Amino acid sequence: ELNLCHGSVGTISCLDAILKDEENLLIKESIDFYFDNVVSQVIKPELSTDLNTMNTFSFMLGVSGVVYEISRKQDDRLLNVLLLELKRT
Repeated sequence: ELNLCHGSVGTISCLDAILKDEENLLIKESIDFYFDNVVSQVIKPELSTDLNTMNTFSFMLGVSGVVYEISRKQDDRLLNVLLLELKRT
């Protein structure tokens, strides 16, 4: 599943938070590869095996949460909602 709550996007969000200070390049590249794969499924949903995610706009289970996380990866001013961040530290 591609959703933010318990799908691929949520997994990426958690891995980013846990490994944000990781210096192992292989781990960082693996996360980036995984993220790029998820983005390609959003951009070209015909490649996705789970099109149900694209049928809802809900934040945690639908496309809006996926788009938010993609945006958050590009703009570090956006907060990680899975960590319940209230402000950037």
